[in-house]
Amino acid sequence: MKIKYVTDVFLDEYKTNFDEKYLPLYRENKIDSINAIFSSENIIESDIDFKYQELETMISDSSVVKANIRRLWESLKHLTIVEASNEKMWVALENTDYLGYHLSQLQESGKILKDASIKSRTIFNRGTKRSLMINNLSM
Repeated sequence: MKIKYVTDVFLDEYKTNFDEKYLPLYRENKIDSINAIFSSENIIESDIDFKYQELETMISDSSVVKANIRRLWESLKHLTIVEASNEKMWVALENTDYLGYHLSQLQESGKILKDASIKSRTIFNRGTKRSLMINNLSM
């Protein structure tokens, strides 16, 4: 598979309108609507290969969390630091290849998550390092 990125124009619009336009889709687990938004017109496929590995969704088990981190690291370990910290890549990956995982994490934690937490787990709305630590996928 090739690593995907969202376009600059789309990322700007997505972040600007997240609260009103996109947050309800994550809150209500609307996978079809999210899939439609992250269509080919908003996604760029890079030249960089990665080996997709499905992630387990049971985050209450620490061994599963560690296994997921290993799987993702193995898939992306060839990236440079600049590539690995690119918000456009993480937004695309968590809303395309890993959408099921991302939504399951939001739903599993949904009882305690507030809108601000859903937002920070989905887009980079803090400094890059902090956002990478909070993001459901890049953690």
